[in-house]
Amino acid sequence: IKSSEGDEEKLLGLEEEVPILKVELEDELKRLKVYEVVFDNMNTAKNKVSFSAKGRLEQDINKYLPFITDNKYEKVYVNDDLAFEVFSKEAAGRIKPEDHLSRGTVDQFYLAARFSLVKLMSEEKKPPMILDDPLVTFDKVRTKKAMELIKKFSEEFQIFLFTYDDVYDKWGDKVIEI
Repeated sequence: IKSSEGDEEKLLGLEEEVPILKVELEDELKRLKVYEVVFDNMNTAKNKVSFSAKGRLEQDINKYLPFITDNKYEKVYVNDDLAFEVFSKEAAGRIKPEDHLSRGTVDQFYLAARFSLVKLMSEEKKPPMILDDPLVTFDKVRTKKAMELIKKFSEEFQIFLFTYDDVYDKWGDKVIEI
């Protein structure tokens, strides 16, 4: 300290701070270890929940997908991050719906997935479902299939379908014009 060209008093003050900073560092390292343990446990729990949800979602979506797509697509896979893939006979493998399928087919797939997710998340509760023109990209065949699927789900859930199209008027249980 004496041989340095700096302020001797300032250097002595810094030297006195070193033991205090070492104690603070030890405390922070302990805190870091706690955070690492918590993070690992949360990650393990997330993976367990995700694994459980994946299987249930796949099973449920696979019940509806063949029906709604006229058996063109029969098998869905749910990845670890809960992203969806579907088996395509044409591609002879798994594909991401939004990257490879038409807008109408993707919407069919996600309509079935939406119902399955609501069933999974609500368990025994039956929350009302609000659908805002979910069939707008469907052709007549897809619309008919989707309407049948919605009708089936309306046996379990109260469904509100908002649309500008009066084609659904004959199909709905109660039509309210706004």
